[in-house]
Amino acid sequence: MKNIITKISIVTLMLTGIFSSADAQKALKVLFIGNSFCFYPTSSTNLPTLFKGLCTAAGKTVTTDMDANPGQYFDGSGGHSTSSTTYAKIRSQKWDYVILQDNQGYFAGYVHGISNSACFPANNRVRDSVYKNNPCAHVIWFSGWGYQGGIPTQIPGDNTTVMNNRIDSNYQYLNDQYPTKKELIAPFGKAWNAAIAVQPSIDPVLFYTDGNHPSATGQYSNAAVLYTMIFKQDPSAVNYTVSGVTTANATLVRAKAYQTVLTPYIYNSHQMAKSTPVVANNSGVLSISGGNYTAYQWYLNNVAISGATSSTYTPTAAGSYMVIATTNSCDNQWSFPIVVTATAVQESVNNSNIVVYPNPVSSESVIELKDMDWEGCKIEIVNMIGQTVQSQRLTSNIYRIYKNDFTTGMYIYTITDKEGNKFLGKINVM
Repeated sequence: MKNIITKISIVTLMLTGIFSSADAQKALKVLFIGNSFCFYPTSSTNLPTLFKGLCTAAGKTVTTDMDANPGQYFDGSGGHSTSSTTYAKIRSQKWDYVILQDNQGYFAGYVHGISNSACFPANNRVRDSVYKNNPCAHVIWFSGWGYQGGIPTQIPGDNTTVMNNRIDSNYQYLNDQYPTKKELIAPFGKAWNAAIAVQPSIDPVLFYTDGNHPSATGQYSNAAVLYTMIFKQDPSAVNYTVSGVTTANATLVRAKAYQTVLTPYIYNSHQMAKSTPVVANNSGVLSISGGNYTAYQWYLNNVAISGATSSTYTPTAAGSYMVIATTNSCDNQWSFPIVVTATAVQESVNNSNIVVYPNPVSSESVIELKDMDWEGCKIEIVNMIGQTVQSQRLTSNIYRIYKNDFTTGMYIYTITDKEGNKFLGKINVM
């Protein structure tokens, strides 16, 4: 193990999400305001519960609450915009995120054909009260779904995905009416469409038995969308089991939720760009762009880096870097991760001294140390959100990997020798 040269290379992983963007350094508070589309199908599988469960499984701390009653609209007598209960709930905490879910029927008609002229002003009254309570809050419009199969008797050719697209277009239309106050839009219906596109049989599974409300699978998909939007991470790496949701369906909707949010058209039109600092690699220096930021804190592997409080940072160690950028004392704008990978190269044998085969892992694979002294080496395998999955001392030059010990996804292994040199690589588990 002589003549080791350590090189630092930087890989941007915004679209692959290989590492965590940070288990952010404060607990987030998330409020849901809506109706039965939030609290269906049960108290243990409603949207706030599944979102919190997914976050907990990923090692994050969130506080959730909900103000939702059957059939409740935002406008009219008893609507959220005139409800003292709703405004009291808003004032009860300094919420970081507030999800506003109006009756989706208002948005399900023809594009730019909202069926109630009082809908937009009512939604905006509630939105404005959120900002009055906490100017640093983020409001998220709930762009959902309509009826399973759509309403073809009223709109010829309609179906589930066409109706969901129409709802989403009308939420963008809502944003366009207030161009200086455009809010985040959660593409719940779009994520359902993405899952249906690759597995048409999941269409009825996303719905409750009434063909309108969400099932546990549907709400699981919605929770994954919110997780992606808020934490800027890929939920595919989170191992979260929910009663009534098959492993295959959970895997599918988590992946499609992430992909949907990061689809370029949706990322921009649904206002993700405005709330996401962009970290770039400029010749080995990490820098931030986008937004009128006034303060910065850089993190390495979820830990604040002492003194790293400028708009640039030069990495000195391998790991997952992100930044929380502050605008007018609001400190909850997180970046997607960027990964700095240390690649050790032995001059006498180049970099072929560690091999993984077969890779991807479909059943059983091995990591083999060739022409290396394995004694005293330690291996650690982490998932895409930075959680350690396996960690132990090597007992030979062969380390076996079994598919059944992992969930589907990408992993990073690190082998540390007795001299402290680190060797990193990727493992893809199918």
